[in-house]
Amino acid sequence: MKKFTLIELLIVVAIIGILLSILLPSLVSAREKSKRVVCLSNLKQQFTAGTIYAKNNNLLLPDGKKWKAPNIPHEDFIRLNPSSYEGLRDNYLSGVGNTFYCPNSEYPIDAFVENDHYLMGYFYLGGKPFTNSTYNYELPIKLSDSPDLAVWGDVSFWTASWGGHSVAPHTKNGFIHHKGTGARPNTLGAQGSNFVLLNGSAKWYNIGNLDDYYQWSSTNELQALLPKDMW
Repeated sequence: MKKFTLIELLIVVAIIGILLSILLPSLVSAREKSKRVVCLSNLKQQFTAGTIYAKNNNLLLPDGKKWKAPNIPHEDFIRLNPSSYEGLRDNYLSGVGNTFYCPNSEYPIDAFVENDHYLMGYFYLGGKPFTNSTYNYELPIKLSDSPDLAVWGDVSFWTASWGGHSVAPHTKNGFIHHKGTGARPNTLGAQGSNFVLLNGSAKWYNIGNLDDYYQWSSTNELQALLPKDMW
């Protein structure tokens, strides 16, 4: 039986390494794309649940959590009050909280925070009164509002506060939460986000079709990436 020489073994190892370097990025990319499909399905289910709720409540969308930092009123898209969260989950989503969380999200399912609200893995833009002149577009309150307004979407934001945070849920390598700089998500490799509009359309928006929304002020306090066609 012929034995392999050291050189032959090294060649085999090198070939295997080359093949892995070619195949692994494709496998990672395929896994990320499958998670985007799951996200879109989750967002559609949330939209359907919210629509049924609205039709039973004078067309009003579920109340969005109105979060207040000291002296700074703003809307926080990833925090939802218990009444709305539990109402949607238990009455319209079979009591399962998984649909509130992107498979790439770092947040635990049914995360109840500060005995006050649930921390979600998606943006919920509905049920939030337009309360600040620095906001640069409208948020949906009723099912009868402008059909082009986004209601649910992937979390993508950055802030220079709290030491700097940037969240990009869908890069070619999956989820990224970068701390320390508050860099815009596209500089981290963000490729885009899923969103569901009030007219029921649900689709993927490439990063070039997303723009800045100032949640607190126009001074880079906390910014989210939302579809350009909302304003």
